[in-house]
Amino acid sequence: MIYEPNQKEFEALINAPIDKRVKHFQDRVGGHCYFWTNLDKDGNLLSGYDLNNNECISVWPAKAYAEWFWTKSHFKNLNNLKELRPIEVHEFIDEYIDELMKANVYILVFPTDEGGALFDAENFKNMMMEELDKYGDYDEIN
Repeated sequence: MIYEPNQKEFEALINAPIDKRVKHFQDRVGGHCYFWTNLDKDGNLLSGYDLNNNECISVWPAKAYAEWFWTKSHFKNLNNLKELRPIEVHEFIDEYIDELMKANVYILVFPTDEGGALFDAENFKNMMMEELDKYGDYDEIN
């Protein structure tokens, strides 16, 4: 089931330090099995570059955070990537992680104007698998 924050939660998290945003991302994606990223209509990941020129894809636990980023962020040079779509975390790991590892593309978790947490694909996978293990098997609910 796709997670949506309430207004109070949204306001608290959008300005939270990065460690709290990463923990929130883990908790919500682990419990709901979906996150938001930039995918074109054919399901191809869209990447951009962070301030250190690392090629990366950005991920958020909810659409509201991603939309805020694209409308309020100073990273205006990435606006051409605004093709927000939800993706199921197991599908992401199965279909994209190996490709991201080979291409040396990073994953920028929950970016805001203050930046985000940059993970290489293997560390992102490990983090999410550890979190998903807490929840056991899941039933996909839309």
